[in-house]
Amino acid sequence: MVSITRRGHYRTGSLTMFIRWKTEDGPSCRAILVDSVRTLSGPRLKHVAYLGSFREDNLPQDGARAWFWQGARRRLDQLGICGKITNREREKIEAALAQRVPPIAPEQ
Repeated sequence: MVSITRRGHYRTGSLTMFIRWKTEDGPSCRAILVDSVRTLSGPRLKHVAYLGSFREDNLPQDGARAWFWQGARRRLDQLGICGKITNREREKIEAALAQRVPPIAPEQ
């Protein structure tokens, strides 16, 4: 069973992954896939993968969004091949990315 929370987190069983958006100096922003895990010391965030970066002021440009999505999809392909994410998880991750960086339409 998959449930989606308000902030773009989603849960599949005991696994919780989400996109962590890290803002750099200026308008630069990075998308990092993290996994929330429970340890004996309490909850911890585990870095799973860097998915890409973009500049907020370049988002209206189709080329900038296409570049971001090309890199993010390539990295998600690698994670799927390694068995770190399932197809269902990938769909949820892409939906979370699309909330912040709209993908370009195929005809563009």
